[in-house]
Amino acid sequence: MILAGVLCVSSLVTLEKADATSTSKSIFTGKTYTHQTMFDGMKIYNGVDVSKWQASIDWKKAKKAGVDFAFIRLGYRGNSSSAALVEDNYFDTNMTNAIAAGVACGAYFYTEAINTTEAVAEANFCVQQLKSYKVTMPVAIDFERYSSSDAGRNIKAGLTTKQYTAIVSAFCDVISANGYTPAIYANSSDLQTYLDGKGLAESYHIWLAKYNTCSSTGSAPYSNKYSFWQYSSTGTVNGISGGVDCNFFYSSTDLSEALVKPGSAKSIAGGTVSTIKDKAYTGSAIKPSVTLKVGGVKLKKGTDYKVSYSNNTNSGIAKITLKGKGDYTGKKVVKFKILPTKVSKFWATANNKKINVKWKKVAGIVGYELYKKSQYNGKFVLVKDITDLSTVKYSDTTITKFNNYRYRIRTYAMNGKKKMYSKYRKLEKVALKGDRVAKSTKKVVLMTKPVKGTKVVTIKKNTAVDLLGIETYKNGKQYIWASYTKGKKTYTGYVLKDKTFKISKKVVATANEETKTTDSKKTTTTTTTTVTTK
Repeated sequence: MILAGVLCVSSLVTLEKADATSTSKSIFTGKTYTHQTMFDGMKIYNGVDVSKWQASIDWKKAKKAGVDFAFIRLGYRGNSSSAALVEDNYFDTNMTNAIAAGVACGAYFYTEAINTTEAVAEANFCVQQLKSYKVTMPVAIDFERYSSSDAGRNIKAGLTTKQYTAIVSAFCDVISANGYTPAIYANSSDLQTYLDGKGLAESYHIWLAKYNTCSSTGSAPYSNKYSFWQYSSTGTVNGISGGVDCNFFYSSTDLSEALVKPGSAKSIAGGTVSTIKDKAYTGSAIKPSVTLKVGGVKLKKGTDYKVSYSNNTNSGIAKITLKGKGDYTGKKVVKFKILPTKVSKFWATANNKKINVKWKKVAGIVGYELYKKSQYNGKFVLVKDITDLSTVKYSDTTITKFNNYRYRIRTYAMNGKKKMYSKYRKLEKVALKGDRVAKSTKKVVLMTKPVKGTKVVTIKKNTAVDLLGIETYKNGKQYIWASYTKGKKTYTGYVLKDKTFKISKKVVATANEETKTTDSKKTTTTTTTTVTTK
């Protein structure tokens, strides 16, 4: 066990800014340690961490020896089949006595979580146990992997760096949401191999474990951002039996100002993010801008929080992750849809027997859904789910001549097992080839709509109108959709189709021939019209 339990700090050292790295001597090991240049000019507090393995501790003596604050092990997840959450036997005693002695206390929990659900449960366990204590230092998740025969659940799970990082982030976000400052404990190797140490440091305190006199030397040298450095496990502190883990804490302020009190942490978890509208697939990564407000105050991107995107290239559910930075902690995730591209061109050709529907091919999708509506007041019905993306047409033979049909098509991609759709492209087509006229043996009234329309014009009996199509209703009634020209005006509308209507081919004049007869008294002109039908 690398993390024994409590982080204590004393013997304040202030490093003056210098061109070279600065050094200080630990009061717990007697050795001189080199600090990275990122800490030049900062205050350094010395400390230790303890658990049940240190047994009884005289906190008054430890305080007098220079212990200013402590990380106390709160508990751990068992490595048995039950994987139970267990409180450290000495947690209450250590926390109570350390606080009573004037030591500022934080806590840590040894994790064996193998998913974010378990990490959240561990964090909630910590929050519940901490309610009775004045915790003024960070609450850390202790991430460790052992390759020995008694390897823990987390190493046996064989998770990826992304999965391990998500686990510790989930723990920290719950801690932050409950008003405490989260931290992540791990050794330098794990922070660079199994965790995204660099990325995590943008949102949380990193507690680095590396037993060297310089953190940037030796095996797995570390140069990423961190706040705490556990540099030894063999320190000596009056009041604590045996060797103890030793730590440096780097701060730009006095310790009293650096302490974090419950409820005062500025977490972005409860903040408000600007609405992200659905986006259309482009084939490239989509990164919509976002704004974040916490307590009604608009935060500054890059200073107060950073933004990252995932799953934001293909159609599906894209994710935007905002992580607190600087004076803000925690994380907030918002999602938006990337919809498949809508069909750009959709058309049809027809005759009395079939309608050929065609469309322009779309990239970046899984399939098309083609719908048809045969009745004016009916519903669209799926007629074809097309997954062969080379198919860009459909021949519809289930039609009635002269009837008007409506089609719509949409593309889709898969979001897991669910389809994600584009918007529809629509068209209408009449099963008609060649011009037709309709004529009623009685007077009819052309209306703006088939039902409950208003009058457009009255048409005398035996007057031919251009047939645009026939609209069929669910109740079986049919309506002539017609165009009627009277003088210089053309009217379009609907009239109920009954037995008095006859539909025929339209007669079109194609040529005029004039024959002139001339004598001394008169000239006679005879005009003959030749007609054809389509």
